[in-house]
Amino acid sequence: PAGVGSALYAEVVARRPDVFKTAALSDVLDAFKTTAPLAAGFGNRPTDARSYALAGVPGAANFSIDTAGIATALRGEPSAFSLE
Repeated sequence: PAGVGSALYAEVVARRPDVFKTAALSDVLDAFKTTAPLAAGFGNRPTDARSYALAGVPGAANFSIDTAGIATALRGEPSAFSLE
């Protein structure tokens, strides 16, 4: 991804944090040159889920973590677990 200034702009001004995260995950994919170097994605916002989905993380391995620490798969096979 570009740099700190671009990330800050995307996060605060444009309110599109997924732009930077998606670019960073794309760089990870390029570095590993494999079909699926990311086994799962964890986040607390819909933009996190979007970034991981664009990076190829399947819905059943794309988790949203709520304020109670419960992680729930966003799509596909339902599963949930606590981070306690």
